[in-house]
Amino acid sequence: MLDGGAFKALKRVMVESPRISRLIRELDATSAEEMDSKEGGLHVIKPTSDHLPSRPQQEPPHTTKLFGDVMVTCRKCADRGAEEHARGFVQAPPLSVVLCSNRLDNEAEIEELLLHELIHLYDLRVKKVRRC
Repeated sequence: MLDGGAFKALKRVMVESPRISRLIRELDATSAEEMDSKEGGLHVIKPTSDHLPSRPQQEPPHTTKLFGDVMVTCRKCADRGAEEHARGFVQAPPLSVVLCSNRLDNEAEIEELLLHELIHLYDLRVKKVRRC
C-alpha cells in the first residue's frame, strides 16, 4: 500500500504521464457549464456518514486541483458502505475524483485508476454520454 506516498505518486503521474496530462488538458478546455454532476448519468458517491472510515484517519486527505473546479483527493477509504471495495471513484458535490490510498500499491495503479476515472469525466463532458 502506498498510503502516505500516494499523493506524491499522484502528483508525479499527473505531470509525467502523457495519457493523463493530455486528457486533463482536453477536459480543462471544455467549459465547466457543460458538466453537471447532478443531471443523469454519472454514478457518483455522495459523502455521508456511511462513507466515513470505521477508525480515525491517521493522515488527512491530500487534495489538488485536477482541472477547472474539479479536484482529486488521495485518502484512506472506508472498509464498509459504498467505499468498501473501491480503489477510487467520482464524488459529488463538489465534483471530484477520490483515489483510495490504502488500496493502491504503486504508481502504475494510480495512473491506471486516474485514467479510468478521467474517462468517465471525459465521456460525460466531451462526448455528452449521460449513462456511464
